Amino acid sequence: MPSKKQKTDSDERNSLLKSAANASQNAQRVSQALGLSIQIISENRLLEKHPDGSIKEIKKISKIPSLKSGLKKGSKICLK
Repeated sequence: MPSKKQKTDSDERNSLLKSAANASQNAQRVSQALGLSIQIISENRLLEKHPDGSIKEIKKISKIPSLKSGLKKGSKICLK
């Protein structure tokens, strides 16, 4: 069992996800306060939300299948 000073990978991941969510919410609040529009992704669409509450669809997004590179877990990669 890890000590209090050591964090497990899942604890670190959860902490990072929480921080990212907080940063995103803060950015949305600041943009709204400054009268700026924000872009969001919802239901495979890229949307622009204006300060007045109106929403404009910019484009539809399709999922792209990932290319399997043949790498396996634990593979070493040499970057030069």
